[in-house]
Amino acid sequence: MSVHSDIRKKGPLSRMSTINSGMPITHGTLPWVYDYRSNVTTQHGEDGVVEKIFETIGVTNRWCVDIGAHDGQFLSNSWRWVSQNQWGGVLIEANQEHFEKLAALYQHRTDVRCIQEMVSEDRSIDILLEDSDVPYDFDLLSIDIDGMDYRLWAALKQYRPRVVIIEANASMSPDVLFIQTDPRKRIGSSALAMVELAKAKGYELVAHLVSNCIFVRKEDFHLLEITENGLERLFTSPFVPSVVSDLDGVHYLLKEGPWGFTGMVQSSAWTKSEDGFMHTVRLLQHWNNDSTLEVHASSQKGFLAGIRYPRKFQDALGQFFNRMKQYYQAS
Repeated sequence: MSVHSDIRKKGPLSRMSTINSGMPITHGTLPWVYDYRSNVTTQHGEDGVVEKIFETIGVTNRWCVDIGAHDGQFLSNSWRWVSQNQWGGVLIEANQEHFEKLAALYQHRTDVRCIQEMVSEDRSIDILLEDSDVPYDFDLLSIDIDGMDYRLWAALKQYRPRVVIIEANASMSPDVLFIQTDPRKRIGSSALAMVELAKAKGYELVAHLVSNCIFVRKEDFHLLEITENGLERLFTSPFVPSVVSDLDGVHYLLKEGPWGFTGMVQSSAWTKSEDGFMHTVRLLQHWNNDSTLEVHASSQKGFLAGIRYPRKFQDALGQFFNRMKQYYQAS
């Protein structure tokens, strides 16, 4: 790859999976906390899972730190706690437009500090929290910056939050160990990398919710009575791509993106930039007996591939897009 990274593959290539009714891939019986997945503002059920975690291990100081807080509402891991439950918080966002909305949201809260900053290893979480009232063992840390999440958590030395939500690349299977080290990229690190970092820092995995891993400190983990928390068992992302080949030995990348589903453009085998690798973008793992694969040839665009979905799947997508539309209209 053309990035400065540590990447290793453990075990055989993952199998292409069939996904029914839009549910995520699972690799075994999921722990009981998954039954409580629900969203107030989160994306994959984090609000409900984190609520059950705190009901079980207890809340100590009602403090939350959110790195990559966006506008404080959109797909937010902190809104329920800071806004709805009135926790104290430090919310950090680099984007100017998002930060202005974030600051306006909490302008009347003296116990919430909003900081516009690009968090990095040089401008670390430790440094940005130095003059805050955040305690050493604050209750909740969320890191979601679409890239260097791993390195930011690894650099955290002066604080030990009780629960951590951190984003991992949802397209990497649970046997891939990948750590992003180039801050110019928007790749992110793998869930396996996050699990290994967590163990080194004294945390245990409670849930993997598509693109977020949730950890608790090792000394609190036994309270959850989860007997098996291996990543292979807890992994739920449906976005892991598969590589398949036709009878002529041409390879196809079958992939679904997390923000919706469209047709795919497949390059010609003679395209120099692809060097003979026929690349199908966003071809879904939702391809099953209820869906129809359609492929059309074009002299200008090579092969054009798409999937015709059953009504139930189209309805689910429609509900998701309506939720996003309502959010933007409200904001």
